[in-house]
Amino acid sequence: MERHYSLCFFVLLSVHCTSLGSNITVNDQSSILTILKSHITSDPYNSLTNNWTTKTSVCSWIGVTCDLRNNRVTELDISDMGLVGTIPTEIGNLSSLVSLDMSGNLFHGHIPRSIFNMSRLETISLQNNSLSGNLPVDICSHGSLQRLQVLSLYQNNLYGEIPSTLDQCVQLQILALMLNNFTGHVPRQIGNITGLTSIFLSFNNLDGTIPEEIGNLNQLNMLFMGFNKLTGSIPPSIFNISSLAIISISNSSLSGTLPVDLCSHDNNMLHGKLPSNLGRCSKLQMLMLSSNKLSGALPREIGNMTSLKLLFLNKNSLSGTIDPEIGKLNSLTGLDLSENQFSGPITPAIGNLSKLNILYLNANNFSGTIPSEIGYLNSVTYLLLGHNRLSGLLTNIIANLTSLQFLLVANNEISGLELPVVRILTTFTTIDLSDNRFSGTIPQNIGSLNSLRYLNLSRNNITGNIPASLGNMSILESLDLSSNRLVGQIPLPLTKLTFLSKLNLSFNNLGGQIPQSGQFATFDNSSYMGNSGLCGFPLTTNWRAVVLGYGSGFVLGTTIGYFIFRYERPK
Repeated sequence: MERHYSLCFFVLLSVHCTSLGSNITVNDQSSILTILKSHITSDPYNSLTNNWTTKTSVCSWIGVTCDLRNNRVTELDISDMGLVGTIPTEIGNLSSLVSLDMSGNLFHGHIPRSIFNMSRLETISLQNNSLSGNLPVDICSHGSLQRLQVLSLYQNNLYGEIPSTLDQCVQLQILALMLNNFTGHVPRQIGNITGLTSIFLSFNNLDGTIPEEIGNLNQLNMLFMGFNKLTGSIPPSIFNISSLAIISISNSSLSGTLPVDLCSHDNNMLHGKLPSNLGRCSKLQMLMLSSNKLSGALPREIGNMTSLKLLFLNKNSLSGTIDPEIGKLNSLTGLDLSENQFSGPITPAIGNLSKLNILYLNANNFSGTIPSEIGYLNSVTYLLLGHNRLSGLLTNIIANLTSLQFLLVANNEISGLELPVVRILTTFTTIDLSDNRFSGTIPQNIGSLNSLRYLNLSRNNITGNIPASLGNMSILESLDLSSNRLVGQIPLPLTKLTFLSKLNLSFNNLGGQIPQSGQFATFDNSSYMGNSGLCGFPLTTNWRAVVLGYGSGFVLGTTIGYFIFRYERPK
């Protein structure tokens, strides 16, 4: 308790603690920050412990900025220092403070009301902490926070309702309250803060409808309100905001058909076709319509959305072919059309999307050969083409994809295992070529893929020995070579794979003794069954009985495996 009120003994005894105001001196500022330091229980990098000392001027302390004329503290930035502790009330006595940034630490307890009473603050950044409590119901009133431009409190444990008096923060531009536990309605008064450019309210427990008044915010650029309990329809006025670049209202309980001037919704209960005048949203950068009930074709006018960077239409019932107009989206970095009913060949125009980093076309009805133009996408890191009816050769296409890390082409009709290409693609972390028509042998130089964590070549027609070089994949976690025609013994170098947690060599023609060292001591019968020549632990004499139950288990396991793979994939 003494620490909380000791400021009175550092400043003039005749002055009440709450009346410091503009008369605060350099020594007073030092005392205030010393109190803050005393409230910190852990300073893992000694950032303040070794620097905030009375031997030096407060204006030379780390994270402290003063104005040159009066040596008043105007900025306090102690972000990302791993600090643990609470924020003392006295910090509100830094009357000249313009910017407060304590983000990226482990501060806990309530935010002192004194912070919200400061008159010169333009930026409050307390995000990424463990702060709790609610916001003052009269925030921004009584002349406080009249200069505030940024209020960033996201990713804490704040609760209660969002105060309606926020509209009295007339200079506010960025409101970031996402990833908290706020409840109640979104206050309609937010629509009065005409300078707002960004609203982040996602991942709370907000309910009620989206206020029509948000349509008044003609400078709004980003609107994130998803992952709440919002109901009703989306106000049409929102789509009249010409400056709007990103809308995400995902995972709520909104209903209704798509507005004619739709720009973006995600994971609600929207249905119907994509309107052709979607192409009018020329400033839109993100279009996220995943997990809805959308049907019909992808309109060719989508090619007019040249500012688009992310296009996510996955998990709908969209059908038809992909129009070559999509190749005009030359700003696109992420394209996800997976889990729809698209058919026909993959348009070669996709090869024009030179900035593409993510390409998900899996789980559709695409057929024909994989266009060679995909090989031009040398920025692509994630390529998912699995669960279609694609055919042809793969080697020449992926040879040029030098950034590729994640490759899924499982469940297609692709043939020809020409894997010398792996000597180039050392960036791979995941390769899934299962359920195709690959033949031939696994090349010895596959061991050069030293970044690989997951390798699945199962259910093909691969012959020859298991290369000993697989033992060089030092961080490999999962290896599935099952249901092929592999012969010979299990190479002993595989026992060096200390991170290997999943191994499936079943249903091949392997023989000899099963290695007993390293991770191999942890695998059970299912890793080796169906190899008549194998012997040793953990195989038992009744392994053939186990095989009889494999058929039904295989169906269930494949299904579960697919969903795990689909939902655990990188975003």
